Amino acid sequence: MSYFLEATSNIKGNALLKEPQERAYEAIFNHFLNDNENEHAMVNLPTGIGKTGLMGIAPFGISEGRVLIITPQTVIREEKRKKLELKAMLNIDEDQAKDFIRQSKRSTDTDKLTRPDLYYRRTKKDLDIKIKEEVIPQIVVDFELNLDETNLIEDKNLLPKEYAWIYSKANNNGGLLGLYFNSYLKSELKSKRDEWSLDQFDEAFDLVEELDSHIRLEYHSGIRVNATLT
Repeated sequence: MSYFLEATSNIKGNALLKEPQERAYEAIFNHFLNDNENEHAMVNLPTGIGKTGLMGIAPFGISEGRVLIITPQTVIREEKRKKLELKAMLNIDEDQAKDFIRQSKRSTDTDKLTRPDLYYRRTKKDLDIKIKEEVIPQIVVDFELNLDETNLIEDKNLLPKEYAWIYSKANNNGGLLGLYFNSYLKSELKSKRDEWSLDQFDEAFDLVEELDSHIRLEYHSGIRVNATLT
């Protein structure tokens, strides 16, 4: 039996698919299976709707054999292949894959061009390392604190009002600072980290530096930190 008939697909109600993609898939499914038509079919979608994504899901539940995707140029073919690979490897939607490829073309980083999946993961890891292993430990040392102690929680004079909930969630100074940085980034970038584009990761690195500097300016004076930077 065909792989596309046996494999479990997640198409209906998938949040990573756009409504026109899902509706187009339903039209293809109905044409070949429900209507039992053997005639060729053409799907016409406007620019930006996600034709590449539709090509990736169209065979599932329908095709009884291999599927051949034909594109007019080698460049287009390679870009479509890369989009499909990125979506599968990174579990991102088509717009995020397109954004990644667009930024890769502007980059001189070899890994970014040849292994974008590794570059994306490395960027996420580098941000974690910067916060957990560089910025927070240096703050703790400079302020003569201890990561495992709880004086920042007990004093309750570091966090602005909108982040005061962190006091009840953190177990120690390190945990409080970690939650503060990560919550601040999520708030400023208006989305979860798993949804960030590479541009947003670049912005996140800048935001970490800004918040670090702001904490240092305000901490010793005993003034409550205002996370809304001006």
